[in-house]
Amino acid sequence: MNLVGVVFERLTVLEKDPLKDSNGNSKWICKCICGTIKSISQRSLRGGATRSCGCLNKEICTTHGLSNHRLYSIYVGMKHRCTNPTTDNYRWYGARGIGVCNRWLEFAGNFIEDMEESYSEGLELDRIDVNKDYSKENCRWVTHQQNLHNTRPKVGYKGVSKSRGCKTYKASICKDGEVYKLGSFTCEKEAALAYNKKALELNGEFAYMNKIV
Repeated sequence: MNLVGVVFERLTVLEKDPLKDSNGNSKWICKCICGTIKSISQRSLRGGATRSCGCLNKEICTTHGLSNHRLYSIYVGMKHRCTNPTTDNYRWYGARGIGVCNRWLEFAGNFIEDMEESYSEGLELDRIDVNKDYSKENCRWVTHQQNLHNTRPKVGYKGVSKSRGCKTYKASICKDGEVYKLGSFTCEKEAALAYNKKALELNGEFAYMNKIV
């Protein structure tokens, strides 16, 4: 039986452990969503007795009375995006090397302490620099619309397009349903700079700024 790649709750199987447990059962090397690597018996995995490296029980204890708190679902979503390959958005986060700072591996004490006071209902957690990890220094609470302004493009430069068969690049930006056409440029980087200038004008600190390379 090959369990490599199979996900059991918070655990993803990486490879088979050449050693067996005390009862002679096969063991598998697993990675927990918190980043911990641990060898776990096949029986415990398939039977559901082991669902994490131990962090799940720790969270249940340390979040007593807080598991229904709105910040907890935001917190879990953040960790899953960075550590769980089975989540839809993992490729844009964990697969790109985006992680969660060590301080925020604990919810009840550290994450709550850093972020609860500035939180208002309905806000979303946003990274100021979309290429850096989740941390107190790089995160803020924003509205959904503000979060969209700071969303990185999947490929290329944000706000820049090139028509098929055309040698020029067009720059544009949309806000509140209005499209601003910023002109045509012979250089892709010039178009990206034009987008940056208008994005800063329209969205201020919440603007996504193309990094010109």
